[in-house]
Amino acid sequence: MKCFREYRALLGLVAVVAFFGVVILWETSTQLTGQQRYKGRTMDQWLRLLALEPGRPGSPLDITRVHVSTNLHTVEFFSGNPYSSDRQSLGLARVPERTVEVPLSYDLLREHKALGRAGYFNLLIDGYRVRTKLLRGTNGSCLIPLPGYMMTPGPHQVVVEFVIRAPGHPYTYPYIDLHARGSERTIAIEDGPASH
Repeated sequence: MKCFREYRALLGLVAVVAFFGVVILWETSTQLTGQQRYKGRTMDQWLRLLALEPGRPGSPLDITRVHVSTNLHTVEFFSGNPYSSDRQSLGLARVPERTVEVPLSYDLLREHKALGRAGYFNLLIDGYRVRTKLLRGTNGSCLIPLPGYMMTPGPHQVVVEFVIRAPGHPYTYPYIDLHARGSERTIAIEDGPASH
């Protein structure tokens, strides 16, 4: 009877070691191939899954439209880096609210909880990264508000970035960090509405 207990304990220990060995090998091979995964999917797989129109050419993070609202709000404009302590105020102005549209399905993002703690969106505007929120378009696409304080008159280079950052495996790397960016789009801001 004592021999049977020792055999069961040894078998249990072997099973635990084998399980952790498989997990570590899987995580290490994923890290070596550069294909990190979140919930079993790579970033490319997530983008294909979350696309509003799966057969559409290009990235679902490419800006398809710029929407200009009739709602005006007051914004203070700055010269240079808007986050720098040496910035200078250029004054206040009443500007329309602007959003960019990307062909990602807002409803699928909510369904898969990709907007939870792990997933978020950034706008890169003239090289400065701004974390942003999402709105739902009438066709189910994602609308991303442009921060008015950065939209001074003139051309701006805008890129949409989707990031999934989540806890990883403690034995291989501390977190999963998946990034994807759409194509750069020039948005010209005039005294009135933005160009489309």
